[in-house]
Amino acid sequence: MNSTDKLFLILEQFTAEKPDWGVRELADATSLKPNLVHWYLKNLERHRIVRRDPETQRYELAFGLFELSQRIQRLTLIERIAKPILRRLAKSTEGTTVLRVLDGDELLCVATVDSPASLKVQFTTGTRVPINFGSVGKVVMAFLPPARLKSLLSKGSLKRFTEKTVTNPAVLAKQLAQIRARGWVSTVGEAVPGVRGIAAPVRDKTGEVCGGVGLTFPASALAESQLQKTARMVVRAANSISAQLGWKAAKRTSPHAGARTLRKLATC
Repeated sequence: MNSTDKLFLILEQFTAEKPDWGVRELADATSLKPNLVHWYLKNLERHRIVRRDPETQRYELAFGLFELSQRIQRLTLIERIAKPILRRLAKSTEGTTVLRVLDGDELLCVATVDSPASLKVQFTTGTRVPINFGSVGKVVMAFLPPARLKSLLSKGSLKRFTEKTVTNPAVLAKQLAQIRARGWVSTVGEAVPGVRGIAAPVRDKTGEVCGGVGLTFPASALAESQLQKTARMVVRAANSISAQLGWKAAKRTSPHAGARTLRKLATC
């Protein structure tokens, strides 16, 4: 039995009929050594998965599991909201669409819709990528709080995916300022060779950027003359998802939004 099996064996003992356990009692029920059960329980307590009653010294499930279940429900809701919008964007542009949300220093793929074209880029829901992955990574980093962005750039946590990936802090900082002023980003070959990505930020009800909508094509599939028009479609899709998440603003980000508009958005 590996460590994960032992962990779940312990958690499975907490039921409606038997909601609390002592260490030795739990060790007998699982046939695990008491010191090992105690070690698992202390770590679970540290992560608020279980709690120890200070009077009885017995363990019971805590709110950490409830919080995890709420996160799952929230992500499921976001996927349901985003999927029709991503589907329309994929159909109208013939690109692959994706919604990634920021989770720590990573981006989690919450929803994706494949391009209807035979030659396409594909992503998988539930996968994680480093925060600087592709166009969505850049647009999310552009709107991070300054202190967090500075910390991210200074600790060298940016990954290089291709020879075109921008990891130089000074160069990247300049590009991110341009993205903030414009409200969207286009990259070519920075995450996957030969792939163009266009992305726009998604905001939660507080106005904070929590993720991004990305649109990807083989680089040869989108003419430069179509870039501005396609970017506007990506921005509209991102704004639609933001509105569904509760974001309200008198002026939403557009492909031509300037710094003045963004300052107003920041105060919403």
